Amino acid sequence: MVAQFKDLKAKRSREDATLGLIQRGVDDPIFPRIMRITNAKQAWKTLQSEYEGDVNVGVINLQSLGGESENIKMEENDVVDEFSNMIVKVINQIKSYDEEISDRRFVEKILISFLEKFNPIMMVIEETKDL
Repeated sequence: MVAQFKDLKAKRSREDATLGLIQRGVDDPIFPRIMRITNAKQAWKTLQSEYEGDVNVGVINLQSLGGESENIKMEENDVVDEFSNMIVKVINQIKSYDEEISDRRFVEKILISFLEKFNPIMMVIEETKDL
């Protein structure tokens, strides 16, 4: 009986820890959707349906991300690091849907998105890296 109680207590402790990790791992806008859930499995299922949805939602999200990636252009006040991080973020989101994006296409996307003032630098990169 004591062993069963200890086992139950350990399981509840792991459950609480897991739920806490899930709750701390989500962004602020998502947290309200799982804050009242009392077990990790249900929280995970909620997040899974939120992010994956059904097949149609995945297709729509992928199309939206594809359009977003095509429309990304560097603005005059953008910082190069922040801008390239934004492109990487969108490309990684696309890859999360198991969509293949070649390294070549990824590099091309970055290079064509930069401002014209970077053209000399891009030409040097293209020539020296044999893109």
